[in-house]
Amino acid sequence: MIKSSNLVLLLFLWFPVNLFSQVADVETYHFINSVHLDHVDSISIDYYLYNKPLDITLVNEDLLDTLTHLLSFEETELLVDKISRLDTSIRWDEGHLNNARIIDEYSLLSHDVQDCPVYYFSIPIFSSSYDYAIFQVKFDKGFQQATQVFIYRKQDNSWVLFIRHKGIMTMRMKDGM
Repeated sequence: MIKSSNLVLLLFLWFPVNLFSQVADVETYHFINSVHLDHVDSISIDYYLYNKPLDITLVNEDLLDTLTHLLSFEETELLVDKISRLDTSIRWDEGHLNNARIIDEYSLLSHDVQDCPVYYFSIPIFSSSYDYAIFQVKFDKGFQQATQVFIYRKQDNSWVLFIRHKGIMTMRMKDGM
């Protein structure tokens, strides 16, 4: 008879798992696959997505005010708590995302990627009812960069852009200019 501790060890050896890198849940991938076309250049079929999600833990006061007007105080507190406890070890899994080509810091240096926009997505933060989601997107194309937070609302089982929160856009000068 196999002891339970030996069974766990056998299962671990049979199904190896990377304990240091988490995979986002099904609802997260469903959300991103539903909304990515709102944020990705529609000219290209595939898009480059950086493998590590954006850190959305630096929530600003304007966003908190928006959430407080939109949701109850308790729901806003719950969302802020979820944001503060985000798991930063998560890496995107290309097999669960439509049209995404996952890249890392080494891929960013390749010529193919340097000529294309690279997108950075946060993990969406869902309200307790899953009727709302906060989502941050960063777009980087060489000398132009933009970051913005979006609030989506679920309507008729589809995610619809509800609020486009103010964002930041920067332009970088070429060397020697």
